[in-house]
This record gives sequence, structure tokens and C-alpha cells, in this order.
Amino acid sequence: MTIINSTEKNKNKGLNSFLVAIVFVLLVSAVFYIYQYNLNVNLKHQLKLTEKKISEAEILNAQLKDDFYKTIEPTKLKSLLLEKGLVLEKEPQYLDLNKEQWVVVSSF
Repeated sequence: MTIINSTEKNKNKGLNSFLVAIVFVLLVSAVFYIYQYNLNVNLKHQLKLTEKKISEAEILNAQLKDDFYKTIEPTKLKSLLLEKGLVLEKEPQYLDLNKEQWVVVSSF
């Protein structure tokens, strides 16, 4: 027959609670590490998507600039001028607004 003293149980109790605390800290650390790793992976994925959108925007910007420069090419502008029957003014007269006329409008 085995006799167990209560003093032997108390000695192991401190060791057991220390081991439980260590295991708990390790589990919390592992969960935190997994969470941080997932955040890092998601951030990298979003970064690649953003870089892809930026490169697409740069391509679109280049295409728009190309279309714009083709549209305002001087030879095309001259042909459009002749086609629409417009006259190129050498000394254009710009609209001269009488400031007294617009005093009433600006007071509202």
C-alpha cells in the first residue's frame, strides 16, 4: 500500500502551476504570432493589388496623353479649322466686362 503525504502534493502544486502558466504563455504567443502573420500576408496581398492598380493607371494615363497629343496636333487643328469654316484671328478682342454692371450680381 502507498501512503501519500499532503506535503508532497503541495510541492508539485507550485511546479504544476508554473508549467500551466508557461504553456498558457506559449499558446497565447502562438496565437498572436499566427494573427500577426495573417496580417502581414494580407498587407502584402493588398500591396500587390495596389501596385497592379497603379501600373494600370499609369498605362491609362499614357494612353490618354497619347490621344490628347494626337488630337491637338497642329495639322489636325488646321484641318478642323478649315472644315468648320473658322477664321484665325491675328489680334483677337477679348470680352471686356463693365465692372459696374456686375456690382448688383456680386452683392447677392
